[in-house]
Amino acid sequence: QLICILYQQEPNLRIHLNEISKEDVLIQILNDKNEFGFIFRTQVNNKYIDTLEDSLMFEPLFHGKCVVMASPKYDFTKFESTSMKKIMKYPAISYTTRLMFNSLHNLITNVLHLEYQETLENNYDIFKQKLLLGHAITIGAHFEVEDHPTNYIDGLKVIPLRDDIRIDFGMVKKKDTILSEHSQFFMSELKILIEQLTHNKKA
Repeated sequence: QLICILYQQEPNLRIHLNEISKEDVLIQILNDKNEFGFIFRTQVNNKYIDTLEDSLMFEPLFHGKCVVMASPKYDFTKFESTSMKKIMKYPAISYTTRLMFNSLHNLITNVLHLEYQETLENNYDIFKQKLLLGHAITIGAHFEVEDHPTNYIDGLKVIPLRDDIRIDFGMVKKKDTILSEHSQFFMSELKILIEQLTHNKKA
């Protein structure tokens, strides 16, 4: 959405967008193949669960919170929030098509020790059906710039987690690299649009 708006505002701007894993983003920047990239980083109790090379810097652009998505049949969906401790007893499944969310998957499996019963790829209908039927729950994220309803998604109840978990989406680049003129334009416009989207959502 943001890139489409940028194209409308600046038709001569050329943007090459590649969706790759977080590790590959960092490698390409370290090897000077790209000026900057975008990654997700996850915080637990105000500390990132991953580390970056000393030569890299990360600038958060917007934030997300962990949520549980489940059939309204589950008792915990009647409350405004829940905790990881309470949902650990339920079977959980995950759905993935994007490598860039591996930070969230790493959080769930390695940090919070929630074992996924199954991981479905490229078949969202089956994934959603299992959730709607109450066979399992799943963990997701809500971001500040999203505009969909926060109570229900596709018939599934969305319950925020009370745990101090935050997911940051941001720009990563080399500390000693000064962005080119076009890259600076891109980032300044991006920040303006994110601010507008975030402000509109809060309003």
